[in-house]
Amino acid sequence: FDPLTLAVIKRSGIATQVICGRPPSNVRRALAGERIGTLVVA
Repeated sequence: FDPLTLAVIKRSGIATQVICGRPPSNVRRALAGERIGTLVVA
């Protein structure tokens, strides 16, 4: 992970979804609003 990005996420309270990009259909599903992977809320 990128420490700077994690700091911004934490400071801003941005909900972040972590997904596996293999298969690429996971990315499409996430962009379509499906809740897959891990949701991190700081």
